[in-house]
Amino acid sequence: MNEQNRMPYPWSLDERLFAAVTAYHEESAVAEYDQRMRTVRDVDGENRRLLEILDGFGALGPEASLLEIGTGTGALARAAARRAAEVLAVDVSDAMLRFAERKAREEGLTNIRFENAGFLSFDNSRPFDAIVSSLALHHINDVWKAEALSRVARALRPGGVFLLVDVVFDCQGGELDEYVKRSYTVDKIGERMLADLHGHIAKESSTLRWIMDGIITRAGLNIADFVPFGPIAHLYVCRKP
Repeated sequence: MNEQNRMPYPWSLDERLFAAVTAYHEESAVAEYDQRMRTVRDVDGENRRLLEILDGFGALGPEASLLEIGTGTGALARAAARRAAEVLAVDVSDAMLRFAERKAREEGLTNIRFENAGFLSFDNSRPFDAIVSSLALHHINDVWKAEALSRVARALRPGGVFLLVDVVFDCQGGELDEYVKRSYTVDKIGERMLADLHGHIAKESSTLRWIMDGIITRAGLNIADFVPFGPIAHLYVCRKP
């Protein structure tokens, strides 16, 4: 992690300590994770959908710059690199970054820069045309989500686009048990994904839609769309005024 970008206070969150990433110390574990995700999700299809949205907003092209926060195995970053001038791909897991960087070299991509950083420590000293984050923001609680998305907003050019994919509960609160049982069933998402989701809900920091809406808008971003995305997540399409 870039030391100059870390928040230097005693109360600062160290994103490297996420329980969800500390299991991925070796590239072999990352490769297994990548393969497992591709059995339960249409990863390439999801990435194509995200890039098509960015393209529709004019946020991709030969002069465009894109940031991906929580790049993981780098699949989206590599796809974006074929349609943008430059890509900055950040993740708090060294093993994930090594895997993603190796894949980029194998594919001959030279316009991706990889950085060991997270939402609270990526280099936001320069503006981006587009920022994307998929299934990563739930690692931090709502207080730090607000800090993270404020940094995202500052890092976007005026008119820039932010795409956020994550597990968001579209209910008011107080009825989570019924909402989960109604919204996520075996026939809808499969037994394996359902088991993963139950663990996610118990251990991660996903939030309610009305709270996420407030965090996004208070950060200075406009919400253009909120739609289901993949088997368990939702997609926010946001723009900076």
